[in-house]
Amino acid sequence: MSNKELLYIAYCDERLEEGISYAMYLSRLRSESLQILLLNRNGMDSGLSRFDELMAAAVFAEAHDLETARGILSGGGAQATATLQQYLVEKCESQGIAASVHTGVEGCAPAIVGFLEAAAVELVLLSPGVSECRDILAKLLESSPRPVVTMVRGTVLDNSQTQN
Repeated sequence: MSNKELLYIAYCDERLEEGISYAMYLSRLRSESLQILLLNRNGMDSGLSRFDELMAAAVFAEAHDLETARGILSGGGAQATATLQQYLVEKCESQGIAASVHTGVEGCAPAIVGFLEAAAVELVLLSPGVSECRDILAKLLESSPRPVVTMVRGTVLDNSQTQN
């Protein structure tokens, strides 16, 4: 593995499966390790809010990991964050990708840029949720020393939309 890194930025409470698989694919394709930064929307860096806990539990429940989902719901916010971090690292490692997970506060674009300057990050990939946040996107595009790639949620077309 090279010492180059890809930085994937997502919200703790969004459906992580929407973007993490693509981040892992790019990381593997580019032979880079994966740094994952989970942002907390509510501005508190000391764990997840109750809503964040519910969303994190939903991610595990959708992946048929009911025991972890129950653990998140019965534990505190810090435990939910640690469980989510461990899950993401294990998911990456199972695919042969070196990964680390960090947490941060939503309005921390300057801190993200500082992280980029200190690390060997070659590319920044924003999750669909973070890509929709115009404030973070504008700050990163203005000040990031690395390329910033955004992701959008796809739409499902039904037959009526595909016919002329």
